[in-house]
Amino acid sequence: MTKTHMERTLNVSNEQIEYDEHAKNLISDKLVLAWIMKSVVEEVKGMSINAIIACIGDNIEVSKILVQRTANN
Repeated sequence: MTKTHMERTLNVSNEQIEYDEHAKNLISDKLVLAWIMKSVVEEVKGMSINAIIACIGDNIEVSKILVQRTANN
């Protein structure tokens, strides 16, 4: 049976939601987050991964806090 446009659209949306959740889970892993930080955050570029991990708190929140958009971001 051929899927309707709505079925295809919903299927893509569900796949995007699932992908988004997997990405959030990866980012909330301390080791992954430390490598991202080492590559992006100037203040920690010279630190070891273990030192960066030690600086990361235990309560990592991904998509829990609303970030206000401004002209600067």
